[in-house]
Amino acid sequence: MPTSVSTNLSFPSSSPSRLQAAITHADAESTTLAAQDSYPVTHTETQSSSRLKEPEYAERIHDVGLFQLKLGDFLSASRKAHAAVGLFVAAVTITFGGTSIGAILPLIGDRFRISTESLGLLLGIILAGTAMFQIPGGFAALRYGARRVVLASTILGGGAFLLAGLAGDFSVLTFFLFLTGVSSALFYAPALSLVSSIFSEGRRGPAVGFFWGTFNGMGGMVGMLLGAYLGLNFNWQAPLEVGGAGLLLLAPVLWWFLPREPSVASPSHGGLWLSGRRVLRARAVWGLALGLGGFAGAGYVPIYYVTTYFKQVHPTWGIHAAAQVAAFAVLATLPGAAVGGWIADRGFDRRTVITFFALAFGLVVLWIPYATLLLLWIIYLLGGFLLGVTNAVMNLFPSYLEETKGPGMALAVGLIVTCQTLFRSVVATVFGFLVVTSGYTAAWLFSAFLCLTLLPLLRWVPPSRAARSAFSRCWDRMMHSAR
Repeated sequence: MPTSVSTNLSFPSSSPSRLQAAITHADAESTTLAAQDSYPVTHTETQSSSRLKEPEYAERIHDVGLFQLKLGDFLSASRKAHAAVGLFVAAVTITFGGTSIGAILPLIGDRFRISTESLGLLLGIILAGTAMFQIPGGFAALRYGARRVVLASTILGGGAFLLAGLAGDFSVLTFFLFLTGVSSALFYAPALSLVSSIFSEGRRGPAVGFFWGTFNGMGGMVGMLLGAYLGLNFNWQAPLEVGGAGLLLLAPVLWWFLPREPSVASPSHGGLWLSGRRVLRARAVWGLALGLGGFAGAGYVPIYYVTTYFKQVHPTWGIHAAAQVAAFAVLATLPGAAVGGWIADRGFDRRTVITFFALAFGLVVLWIPYATLLLLWIIYLLGGFLLGVTNAVMNLFPSYLEETKGPGMALAVGLIVTCQTLFRSVVATVFGFLVVTSGYTAAWLFSAFLCLTLLPLLRWVPPSRAARSAFSRCWDRMMHSAR
């Protein structure tokens, strides 16, 4: 039975005639695509006020996804730039606040007179908030739209950071820092979905890669350096207050610049689950989540254990050198993410690209326990670059899968990040146990081998490639000649 979909898409200060023409053209495009996919959807200019039946809502979610993939074609270059810059700055700010917690952790311990074990529990609780709310964030994006979820997470994070800075009790501080982890989880996948919908194929890859790089590489670098500076020169609350104030100031900016999405009638809980079940049952999504789980763990422990590794195994190298190695490794993920996004849109099979760079990363980690200080610098810089490339392609992949196009991308990314966060937690725990029982060499080898042994699960992911570029065709001819 045909259903009706409202295409009430609006942008502040946009030209009405240009927007109406874009909507009309997008209606025709998405109607044609829906017919090709056997989705009999009819568009009207008004939104139906009645609650839709579950199968009908699933059809509308699919149609909105088709519409969103065309969204970037009708935005002006300045509109794309404003929306993208707003999301990138928000990503850096929210990661700055979260990473600065690690930089001021000793100051928090001194202020509240708590043990190292309690500080470790604090980090675990923040990480739990990040893991627990990735999938709910994806469902929220399906129900309310990615734009609304991004705005809500920005306000939640800003308020939580400010209130954490005002906490006079450790339990209160823990609660508000838990909320900062929740806000980070709610922000990431919907924001990535918006970035994917703003940019068309060919430009989407570099944009997604740069977004991941700013969220992890640049935000982490700024958080460690600026957070430590503010904490040491002012007080432990200063980084939290700066991060919170920055997010609250960004909220109205994002409200103004982020494009409004097509309107969809609110579904029942059953309809919401029906539309999300297609994503959660997608074999390709689980292939990415599990196949790169060991990779996520192997990328986590070299950064967070490097200072204790230097202190216990190479005390003459110094803790300061360990901090520098970790900081520059995080920074190297930024150019890696940009390169990964570029490669993904140049006609290469994305599954092969992910497998190749994740495999190279696992082999690099194998060399850590045998490296001198100079070689360790090279390993960490190369590892950071490979980490950026792989994660950029991984985050771009769901935007090209049939099950996860449009609003479903936020839920797919949420599932992948949840699984990878759990893998990080497990690998970090087992790593620490192996350090105590068998030494650092066994721990490094465990993390590397886990990364390598799970990669065959990427076979669940179907091959995917962009339009062939001259460079990729030349590369294929070279590889064919080499055979």
